[in-house]
Amino acid sequence: MDKALQGFKPIYIQFSVDTNPKTMFMKEHSTRNQSEDKPHGRTMYLLNVPPWADESSIHKAFNSHSTVQSVTFTKFKDTTHTGFKCCYIIFKTEKDLYKALNLKKLEPISTEKEPILMGIDKYVKQYNEGLLNQHQREQNMLEIIKAYDAEEVRKKSKTLETDDEGWTVVTKKGRNPGLSRKESVAEKLMAKNKKDKVLKNFYRHQIRQAKKDQLAALRKKAEEDKKKILALKQRRAFKPF
Repeated sequence: MDKALQGFKPIYIQFSVDTNPKTMFMKEHSTRNQSEDKPHGRTMYLLNVPPWADESSIHKAFNSHSTVQSVTFTKFKDTTHTGFKCCYIIFKTEKDLYKALNLKKLEPISTEKEPILMGIDKYVKQYNEGLLNQHQREQNMLEIIKAYDAEEVRKKSKTLETDDEGWTVVTKKGRNPGLSRKESVAEKLMAKNKKDKVLKNFYRHQIRQAKKDQLAALRKKAEEDKKKILALKQRRAFKPF
């Protein structure tokens, strides 16, 4: 039997007292190139671990008989794998490992005092735990607002400077940059203001003259259009319909 199991020993585990036991297989993990994370003489390799058993439940089940240091499940390349699993259990001493290897069965992992949720109850609990309550949401929003206000104050402190007399100097830096205090810029602003102050067609005689010029331009264009139509008629090229 030991040859068929390739050195593995069976050990039984139950989800609860009223469920059927599941068979797992265990043996001491020993290879030629032993890694530091799986120390020689203290590591167990456990196969056929039921889907409902996790690190904490396996740790608790073995730790009631031996001192367990850590439990690590191996990762499958297929991310959709949801069946039976395997893991490495590292015990504190060699004595703890050999004591665990002589076990025949483990205590149920779900008890009345410490029940383990399964199925829809488990997913509902995980969903509720993932939600933030009203107080947490308000705290998060306040922290975001405080961080934003602090950043705005920091930016404004960089863009606002004061001269020797205490006046604020506007620079080009910042989100809404002002104009630099250069003579060339000042001259351009003064020239633009003078140009804007010159009003066109302000006086009444200027308005009358502008209307006369516009009417004369329209009459001139009408005369030119008549000449074009007459020339087309003479060449019999004018086809209005």
